[in-house]
Amino acid sequence: MIQHPFFSNKTRSKAPFKWAIHDCDKSILIVTAEQNGSTKTEEIEYPDTMWDFRYCNGIIGFYSIEKGSYNLCLSNITTVESIELEPPTDESTDGGHFELAFDSSSKKHKVLVWRECEDSKYYPSECYVRTLEEGTSWRPVSNVPQALRRRQHPHHERPQFCCANGALFWFIGKEHIMVSFNVAREQFRTVKLPQKLSNMVNEKEFRYSIFEFEGYLCLVEQPSSAHNKFNLEIGNLWMLKDIENNVWVTMLNNKMLPLEGTNLRNYFLEEDFPFDAIFLSQNGEILIAATDEEQKYIFSYSFLSGQFKRIEIFGELGGIHHFRVNNYVENYLSLEDFGWVF
Repeated sequence: MIQHPFFSNKTRSKAPFKWAIHDCDKSILIVTAEQNGSTKTEEIEYPDTMWDFRYCNGIIGFYSIEKGSYNLCLSNITTVESIELEPPTDESTDGGHFELAFDSSSKKHKVLVWRECEDSKYYPSECYVRTLEEGTSWRPVSNVPQALRRRQHPHHERPQFCCANGALFWFIGKEHIMVSFNVAREQFRTVKLPQKLSNMVNEKEFRYSIFEFEGYLCLVEQPSSAHNKFNLEIGNLWMLKDIENNVWVTMLNNKMLPLEGTNLRNYFLEEDFPFDAIFLSQNGEILIAATDEEQKYIFSYSFLSGQFKRIEIFGELGGIHHFRVNNYVENYLSLEDFGWVF
C-alpha cells in the first residue's frame, strides 16, 4: 500500500488541519491546528440544542425542538445563515430521520429524509430527497431498505453513517451489511462487508466506525473499552475500493495508539460506558479523536511514516464523554430559498 503514488508523494502540502467540533450542545468550535502543534479556536453559538446533529461539506443539519415539535434545521457555518427547512409533508418530521449528502459529480448538496412508522414495526417509509438548489422540490425515493430502521436498535447498535465518493453509507452490524445511497442516482443498494466480517460482526466485543479517506469509504474494527480498557487499538481497517464488486482491501492491522502523556488510559478504567473514538481524515492522514471530558485529543496517523502524532484541543466543550469532529469546509451556499430564516 505504501507504494501507491498517494502515499509515496513526500511533497504533499502540509496545510494546517481545520475542524468543526460539536458535542451535542448549542455551539460549534472551529479549530485550526498548525503543523507545529499550535491551535486556535472560534465559537459559533446557536439558540437551541442541536439534536441528531449532522455535518456535510460545511452545512450542518439538526432537529430543533419547539413546543414538543421537531423542526429540521440547516445552517451554513461559513456564513452562519440558518433556516428551518420546509418539510416534504406535514407529518414528515414525526418519527423522522435525515441525512445530509454532497453529490461530488454535480457539486450539489442534498437532504434525505424518511419516517419510521410504529404501525409497521418502525420500518422506514415516506422517504424523500431534495437538492439544495433554487427551483427544486422534494422528490419521493422508493425501495428504502428495512435495515435502516433505528427505533428498535440499542444506542450502541444504531447504524453508523458516512458520506464518501458521492454516496451515503450506513454500517448495520446487526444485519451484517452496509447500506448505501447513491446521491446522484438517488438509489439505495446493499454492500457486502469484508470477508472477515461475514456473519461475524460482534458489537459487544468490538466497536465499528466508518469514515471517508481520500474519497473512499473505510471501515474500522476496534476492540471495545469493556474488552480491553488499557489500550486504544485499531484492530482492522479496511477500504472499499470497488463498491460495484464489493472489493475491500486491508489498510491496517493491530495498530496501538500512543496514550502516554494523556489521562485517557486512566479514564477508560474508571468509566463503565463504551468508549467512542471518532475517525476521519485530512491532509492524507487518518485522524482519531478522543476525550477524557477535560482534555480533547486528536491523533493523526501518517501512512508514509507509520507514526502517530497527537494534537490537544483547547476550548470549552460540554462535559460529556464524546464529541463530534468534522473537517471544516468553507462554503457560501445560500439557504434562504429552502425554508424559513431564523
